[in-house]
Amino acid sequence: NLIPFKTGFFVWIRLYKKSVIANLTFPKGMVYEDMFYTVHAFAKAKRSVRLDSCLVYYRKRENSITAARSSQYSHLLINVITAVQQVIDVSPNQKALVSLLQQRALILMLKGLKIKDKQDRKQYFSLCLPKLSELTLLVDAYGSDFKSKIFYFLAILMCRVLK
Repeated sequence: NLIPFKTGFFVWIRLYKKSVIANLTFPKGMVYEDMFYTVHAFAKAKRSVRLDSCLVYYRKRENSITAARSSQYSHLLINVITAVQQVIDVSPNQKALVSLLQQRALILMLKGLKIKDKQDRKQYFSLCLPKLSELTLLVDAYGSDFKSKIFYFLAILMCRVLK
């Protein structure tokens, strides 16, 4: 299972065929642009292959944007929903994609609870709520399975209560 929702959205853990990423760019000024880029790359790819070799080593820095939990972390949710909205029509299994997106939304809501500063945490949930409403439109248009609807309901509930 190589789809980014299961393996992560990191660009640096993948090799891409040049024709797949032709004309694909990282959006300027976007935080967590890997998520946006990876969704678009996977939408364009006809197949993917897994290598069992470790070709890249990653170094984590304590003060990096991705390590910090703040209201900026909401950009993960915003970027992934926006990217899916842009590629959903070319996806071969739209219902499964929406279900995975709902599950990711709940995970991101739970991760938002790790934001230590109370005001910043409220800001995080306030920023996420409008995008979750847009996810509702995807669910209405493309459907979802029951389990994911429960995940999504919990994400919306958390957002409303904690903002």
